[in-house]
Amino acid sequence: MQLFQRDNRKVLLTPAGKVFVKEAKSIITRIEEAVQHTKDAAEGFAGEIHVGYQWGFERTVFPRVLQDFQYEYPNIEILIERDEVAALYDGVMEGKYDIIFNLPLPGKKKSGLKEMVLARYPLYGSWNL
Repeated sequence: MQLFQRDNRKVLLTPAGKVFVKEAKSIITRIEEAVQHTKDAAEGFAGEIHVGYQWGFERTVFPRVLQDFQYEYPNIEILIERDEVAALYDGVMEGKYDIIFNLPLPGKKKSGLKEMVLARYPLYGSWNL
């Protein structure tokens, strides 16, 4: 199989040579990606995260937080599920979810959970306080 065509002035790729160069570049790119994915996995930046959220959170900062996370950690797959408030707490305690976006649930035992407030939203009404 001839990859090059030579004459007195220049060397040109044959059609087979062009295919070979294209395939070789593709292989090199794939090897570089494999090396990067391996490094990411070794550093713990690969896999999946199970996220639970309560109905209505799609109209808050929640989508932006997920988008920012996905941009920062592209090798982590985000699995998202909407559930009821109490079920989200149960799910995170039982290991169904790695993290939940939820409202506080009075009386729900939260031992072992860490809490972070991402945003506060005003409450409007026509009542007299």
